[in-house]
Amino acid sequence: MNLLGSLPTGLANNFYTGMEIHMNKVLLGAAVLLSVASTQVMAGPNWNQASISYLSADVGDNDDIDGLGLSGTKLLNSNFFLAGSYSSLTLETFNAFGYEADADLNFLSLGVGARKAVAGNTDIYGIVSYEKIDLSISTGFGGFYSAAVDDESGYGLRVGVRSMMTPKFEINGEISYIDVLDDAETGFGFGAAYYFTNQFSVGAGYNTADDIDTLNLTGTFNF
Repeated sequence: MNLLGSLPTGLANNFYTGMEIHMNKVLLGAAVLLSVASTQVMAGPNWNQASISYLSADVGDNDDIDGLGLSGTKLLNSNFFLAGSYSSLTLETFNAFGYEADADLNFLSLGVGARKAVAGNTDIYGIVSYEKIDLSISTGFGGFYSAAVDDESGYGLRVGVRSMMTPKFEINGEISYIDVLDDAETGFGFGAAYYFTNQFSVGAGYNTADDIDTLNLTGTFNF
């Protein structure tokens, strides 16, 4: 039964006009919501970050060593950014037959990078950096101790990709080339991060270079 057909012409026209306005508002609201959702899904990685990491490394056939790392990136403009990291690893004391040994391994990296969005949610990047490695070893036997320090510096090149698979989940991968005192190494790394909020995320990663394999657990502040 068509109830509208029984209405006077003026009332019917007003009803249709009101419905048209209401539907237009609904469609406009839906378009705005879909636009916001699309923006969230396609948002790219954040390049303004500061992180702290727990590191566990396996060096050749030696025992595992662990330590802490600090790192961060800061956009200079939409395409270029600063990058830096510092990590310190300590080998637990070796003690056998009166012989003792401690080793500290520190890495410093300072560089500038460029990023380019290849999709709404994915960036590729490259970094050129200054690299410094400090190795400190102290040994002792029978109450006599000695120390040796070796500091070397060089440069690094990195290329990688970061992708937001969802608004809360990121994956990343990187290839690095580090040349310190003409001793060059190529490394590979990959990781993932979960964003609990826009400002805080946690992640895990794995890196390998020459005889050093490193696992990391990372907390990141995004600003």
